[in-house]
Amino acid sequence: MRSVLWIEDNTGIELPHLITPVLFSGKYDLTIAHDASEAVELLQSEKNDFDIIIFDLDLMPGDNPHLRKFYRKYAGTDISTKNLGGELLRLWLGKETDYDQEAQKNLKLNTELNPGQIGILSVLANGFKEAEFYSDLELNPDFIVQKDADMPRDVLLKLIARIDDTIGK
Repeated sequence: MRSVLWIEDNTGIELPHLITPVLFSGKYDLTIAHDASEAVELLQSEKNDFDIIIFDLDLMPGDNPHLRKFYRKYAGTDISTKNLGGELLRLWLGKETDYDQEAQKNLKLNTELNPGQIGILSVLANGFKEAEFYSDLELNPDFIVQKDADMPRDVLLKLIARIDDTIGK
């Protein structure tokens, strides 16, 4: 069974609709991080054995002071400028980032992530695909999905399954 981390801070009404197909599939052990701070804690923990990570780009910072500082710096901007989720991806994929040295040390993971294990499910996904300063992340464009009101209930399951199919058994 693959272990999946979904980093999603807007878990209101849509959450049960999106996770139900994943849970009923019986193929994935799903963990949800409700903000960027919780994601950092989970990914820095010794128990970090996530095979697949799904990101929302428009994340709330949570209580980590480095994330809060960065969020305040870029709050209210669109995807054509830097954002919290995108900059965490840059850091965790070993790319240059706008985080200061202290923040980079505090937020860095024990190991870098692999672009092939990462998916994006976000209202900012289409803009993310077009943002030049994220093009060096080498994410699979098929793993970047726009979140909207008309998305099917199985969109999360299908995204996870696409990633799962490419990372092998």
